[in-house]
Amino acid sequence: MSTSIISICNMALAWIGTNRIAALTENSPGAQICSQFYDPARLQTLRDHQWNFAQSRATLALVDVPAEYPEYAYAYAWPDKCLRAHKVYLNGNDYDFTVVLGPDGASRMILTNTPDAVLSFTADVSDPTLFDPLYARALARRLAADAGTVIFKNNPQKMQELETYYLNEVRKAQAKDAEEGTPDNDTEIPWITARTI
Repeated sequence: MSTSIISICNMALAWIGTNRIAALTENSPGAQICSQFYDPARLQTLRDHQWNFAQSRATLALVDVPAEYPEYAYAYAWPDKCLRAHKVYLNGNDYDFTVVLGPDGASRMILTNTPDAVLSFTADVSDPTLFDPLYARALARRLAADAGTVIFKNNPQKMQELETYYLNEVRKAQAKDAEEGTPDNDTEIPWITARTI
């Protein structure tokens, strides 16, 4: 069976002991919870690990360097669908870069001293049929943990348990992706490393 938003939601709802749903539009507590938390959970889970299935590359589009950053020779527009920038490189060499808010205050940009830069990044993948099974399971754990802040608001131990399950799922995925070969060196997420048991 292919992965769907509803299958991910129902996995999360089972873990928090709430009834299954057939659609996000139905009038039920489970559907309301999933409608509220699904997309933020999807985005956070994508950012929390360098998932193989979501890796992409783009040659960056040059823009003007903001006057307040004279130490950088080049500025580039933030690529469409980029959730997390991993590496700026040219001809196989990695270069330092920084991400800043653009002068318009509504977009991000990448600053570096590299001409003709290419960016390796995690893309915003929303089609559940493209999700790796490990990602789908981690997303369901993230969704359960987020929903748990509402359902178990008077039970901090249960909320912590759900958060720990999520962190452990991400760590398992990191180990599996390492066996399969990651596109670039995955940077440890410090808060996941520190809190995983």
